[in-house]
Amino acid sequence: MSKYNININVMHQPFDDDFPMDATQWDDTDGDGYGDNPEGTTPDDCPTVVGTSTLDRLGCLDSDGDGYSNPDGVWNAESGADAFIDDPTQWSDFDGDGFGDNYANDTWTNRNPSWPGELREDVTVQDACPTQEGTSWQNGLIGCPDQDGDGWYNLQDAFPTDPTQWADVDGDGFGDNSSGNDADECPTVAGTSTVDRLGCVDSDGDGYSDPDPNTNWLPAQGADAFPNEPTQWADQDIDSYGDNPAGERADDCPTVRGSSTTDRLGCVDNDGDGYSDASGGWTVLQGADACPLIYGFSTADRIGCLDTDEDNYSDPTVDYGVEDGADAYPNDPTRWILEPEEETSLLAGSNALIGGGVGLVVALVLVGLIMRRRGRKEEDKTWAAPGGMPDFSAQPSAVAMPDFSAQPAVAQPMYAQQPTPAVAAVQPAVVPPPVAQPDPAREYYNGLLAQGYPHDDAVRYTQQYFQQFRG
Repeated sequence: MSKYNININVMHQPFDDDFPMDATQWDDTDGDGYGDNPEGTTPDDCPTVVGTSTLDRLGCLDSDGDGYSNPDGVWNAESGADAFIDDPTQWSDFDGDGFGDNYANDTWTNRNPSWPGELREDVTVQDACPTQEGTSWQNGLIGCPDQDGDGWYNLQDAFPTDPTQWADVDGDGFGDNSSGNDADECPTVAGTSTVDRLGCVDSDGDGYSDPDPNTNWLPAQGADAFPNEPTQWADQDIDSYGDNPAGERADDCPTVRGSSTTDRLGCVDNDGDGYSDASGGWTVLQGADACPLIYGFSTADRIGCLDTDEDNYSDPTVDYGVEDGADAYPNDPTRWILEPEEETSLLAGSNALIGGGVGLVVALVLVGLIMRRRGRKEEDKTWAAPGGMPDFSAQPSAVAMPDFSAQPAVAQPMYAQQPTPAVAAVQPAVVPPPVAQPDPAREYYNGLLAQGYPHDDAVRYTQQYFQQFRG
C-alpha cells in the first residue's frame, strides 16, 4: 500500500463532530460548548478550561456567573476580566480602587453619562467616583479620593489632611471629634478662642474664651476675666485689675486684692481714698498714702492726708507741722504758706508806733492829775491859818447870840478869789506830723523777691493778702 492510500484512508476515517451544525467548529476539548477552532464561530478563549463566560471572553471560568471571566495570567481586569469575581453585580472597576462602577442609586440624575458602569437594582456597593481612585467609605460616598484616609471624601472632609477630624458643624475651623486633634470645645457655636478652650466665643479676640455659666466655665477655670478688653484676660486676686502688666488697667499688686486707683491700681487702700498703702516696693516718697488710715486727698505736701480747705495742702498733725510743709491756714483755701517775717516786722512796727502815741497821751493825763492834787493840798492849808473862821463852840451859852449883822465884818475867805494852785496845764497830745506810711503790699512783694521767688509767683502770693496789688 502506497503512502497516498494510507493518507486517504486516515482522512476519511470516521470521528465525532462536537458541532455538527457548525462547519467552522467541530472540536470542544473542555466540553464547555465553545469550539476549539480559534477561527471558527464562537471560539473558546480558554479551550482547556471549562468556563461559562460570555462577555469579555468565551468559555472561560466565571466564578460569579455574571458573564465576565475570571482574570488569569494572560487576561486581567484591565483587559476586561471580571474585577469582582465573587460579586455578580459588579465586574468593572475603571479607576482600579476596588469599588465597582455599577450603581443602584437612581437619584444620581446628574451622573455623567460617559462614566463607566450601569444602573442595576441589585448593586450593594457602588463607586461614587468611578473615574477617580479613592478609598472613601463614609456618608454613602464610596471610592472617592480620601487624602487623609479617614473614610471621608476630600470634598466632604472639613479637614482633608487630618485623619482625626472630618466634621465642623459650626464652621469655625475646629473639629467636632472630641478625641481628635484640636477638638472644638463648643462644637455648635462658632468661636475663635485658642488658649483656654478651642473654638468658643472670644469677644475681644485675645485667644481666651468668654465665660459661660451654662457650662460652668468661668475665670476660675480659665475663661477670660475681661471678655471685652483684648489686653487683659486674667485676674488672679479678683479685684478687677488685669494681671498683664503691659495691658490696660494693669494690676500693680496682682497677687493682693486691693482697691487703690490713683498712685497704683489694685493695691491695698485701707482708708479708701484711692491712694495705696505703702509697701516694701512702694514708699511714701514714691507716691504711697502718707496717711493710710485717714481719708484724704492732699497732694501738694503729702499724699492722701486730710485737707479741710481742699487747697491740696494737708492739715497739720502731731507728727507733721507747718514747718514740715503742712497747710499754715487749714481753713483758708486761698493761703497755705506761712506769711514771711518781713510782713510780721512791718505790722509790729506799726503797732509799736500806735502804742507809743497812746502811751504819751496817758502820761500827760497822769501828770495833769498829779498837779491838780497838789493844788488842792495848798488850798487846805489856807483854811487852817489865823484869821480863819471863829470857834463857835467856845462862846458862852448864856450870852445872847450876837447880831451877826452888826458884827464887824470879818474877812471871810473869798473862795471865788482864792488863788488857784499852780497846776501844770495839761497839754494836748502832740500829734506828729503825717509821715508817709510804707505800702504793706509792696513790702510783702519785695520780701518775696528777696527770698528768691520769681516775679509771677511773688505777685500771685501777694494778691492772696492784698487783692488790689498789681505788681
